[in-house]
Amino acid sequence: MIKTVPLWQEQAPIPPSIGTNSNPMSVDVAVIGGGYTGLIASRRLQTLGIKTAVFESGQIGSGASSRNGGKALVGLKKD
Repeated sequence: MIKTVPLWQEQAPIPPSIGTNSNPMSVDVAVIGGGYTGLIASRRLQTLGIKTAVFESGQIGSGASSRNGGKALVGLKKD
């Protein structure tokens, strides 16, 4: 059977409230893309007190971030 939902999303589903807020009137930084990099960047900026918003055209984490098997650098995977 071919699964269409990544394992991480099966184990920790995205809450239905994500993405239901209206766009903010102003932010210090607008992060374009809701993949691993965009979400981590936004989270880090917020811990520094910087007001951010993440803009994603699809579902959060639905692109390459959830499809690459967790390999940031292919040559570092153990056999």
